[in-house]
Amino acid sequence: MLQDNLQAISSQGRRVIETSSGNTAKALQCICNVNGIGFTTVTNRIRVSESKNILKFIGSDIVEVSKDVDTVAMIEEMTLRDPLAYFHTTQYSNRKNIEAHKVTGDEILEGEFEN
Repeated sequence: MLQDNLQAISSQGRRVIETSSGNTAKALQCICNVNGIGFTTVTNRIRVSESKNILKFIGSDIVEVSKDVDTVAMIEEMTLRDPLAYFHTTQYSNRKNIEAHKVTGDEILEGEFEN
């Protein structure tokens, strides 16, 4: 979702932004850390305090909103208001995310049958 755009995001001084309260946010933050890029997660789903603490510890900017807020729509509005500030990875519609899960799915199945 991010690999092909890292150089442009960095050189343009943009932040990566995504709606997530878990593994996607953690992974994106780690990738951003390695590449010197800021990361913001917009979420209304952090239920486990350990996840929030980990995200904060690794440097995530967390925007918490109420349960009734459509976080994807909120991010789209933020990126429309300031398109040069953010790069939205659009995890729910990004073909690269779908393709990556096909690979990880195969890896999980192969590992399951090796034991």
